[in-house]
Amino acid sequence: MNEKYFDEIVESCNFRNTYNTIKMILRKISIAAVTVFSIINIAGQQKFYPFSYENKDGLSDDKGNEIIAPIYDYCRESDDKKLLIFKPGFDSRNLKTFCFDVTAGQGKKYETFYEDEVKIQKVSHHFVEEIKGKKYLLNSETAEKITFKDDVYSLKDLNEQFIIAKYFAKEIPVPKVAPKKTNPVKAKGKLPPPVLAPPPISREESATDYVIYSSTTALKPVLRTKANHYFLLNKQAPENQPDENGNVKMQIVTINLNDFDFVLFENKGNYELYDKDFKLIKKFTSKPSEEYGVNEEAMKKSETFAGSKIERKRGGYPSVGMASDGKREEPKFTTERDSEIHYFIDKRNGVSRKVLSSPLKITYHNASLRFEDVKNEKSTYFKFNEETLQFYIPKKYLDQLGVKILN
Repeated sequence: MNEKYFDEIVESCNFRNTYNTIKMILRKISIAAVTVFSIINIAGQQKFYPFSYENKDGLSDDKGNEIIAPIYDYCRESDDKKLLIFKPGFDSRNLKTFCFDVTAGQGKKYETFYEDEVKIQKVSHHFVEEIKGKKYLLNSETAEKITFKDDVYSLKDLNEQFIIAKYFAKEIPVPKVAPKKTNPVKAKGKLPPPVLAPPPISREESATDYVIYSSTTALKPVLRTKANHYFLLNKQAPENQPDENGNVKMQIVTINLNDFDFVLFENKGNYELYDKDFKLIKKFTSKPSEEYGVNEEAMKKSETFAGSKIERKRGGYPSVGMASDGKREEPKFTTERDSEIHYFIDKRNGVSRKVLSSPLKITYHNASLRFEDVKNEKSTYFKFNEETLQFYIPKKYLDQLGVKILN
């Protein structure tokens, strides 16, 4: 599990109030699988280290010098590990997202730097909005921009050939026809009730507009459709049948988790089945499906039209247990408390040596330290070098916390 993700769950259970807990949950959307405070390696040398001071994130270099002040709500690392994205909170109106390029050692501000990241020709492209209303894909290697003709608000890779995006479709204006003037006819001495306009369709009830792009710099639209859900489907692997002697011949099958054989779109019981190249196979109707799976009737019809046994595509890898010989290494570092003072202890070489003292609770885990101010519901977190004891946080923040470096 992501180290900071685990630590923040513990923190929220212990002392965070409801508001901060909600903020932390929002911070984890789409980034739970990303190592938030990871060490950035450039040519084998560690250069930049995100840190958190009193719940705000900043950036330090490998000497403890401040690169970015801790004013952001959270930091995440791009999938290609080339960028650190510092995002402001919802209450930070005048603060823009700051994107730091760890290779160039410099950054740039954006209106929004979305979580969405796709690969075009095996190069990561980030979905950004530099100024309000101007969205594009940013090449992580060349900084070239690929602009959208559609008003896209979310996108992801389907495989190496296609990208699926959600967008706001342009409404086609309907010509207004002036109503005919008629004199209402009384029935039994009473006028008929006025004709009311139908209620507007709510966002929750309306379907999503999808566009499929070819995964090239041209971003050529391949398909546009409206759906409540879509499902990636695979052909079922044939079962191995025993021979005349009852022996079963085993085959090693390579499964590409990033590919599919069919795509099924569903919109209130109306289905569209496409092959892997997004050529339409069949449109049909059936019972509506839920997001977690295709209903049985629709699946059977899809198999009939596809001419093959199919199943919903599943991602992930099998869980593999790690063997243990029962031995546990002696920890290099530990913490202890003496009255109201907490200490960080170096236990290397068989000798206990006090390194830091603090009025705040200290937690050590995997080359990182956390200082918790329970009363004020604030915490500070940073990495350090376990060999040299170089702390990757500007010393002024330790001073402000009352943390003392003893030796």
